[in-house]
Amino acid sequence: MTEEPAGIQQLIQLMQEIHSAVKILTANQEKIAAEQQRSAKAIGEAGAILQNHAQVLRYTQEAVIKLWKEAGLPVDETPPAPLN
Repeated sequence: MTEEPAGIQQLIQLMQEIHSAVKILTANQEKIAAEQQRSAKAIGEAGAILQNHAQVLRYTQEAVIKLWKEAGLPVDETPPAPLN
């Protein structure tokens, strides 16, 4: 049996540690990417909900204006300032 120089053994150990560190880094990056995808989906869904709410408000405004016009109430007048 031939003995390996001490430097080779240290190099092997160092390479094993680097390999372990790279595996951990890769796993962490995969977790971060998955979280970013979930966050992006949530932001997109929130945006869709906000668009829906804005559209509902527009429809409600149109309905109120139509009702006020039907009732003969002034629509284009500026309302009085609120009392504080």
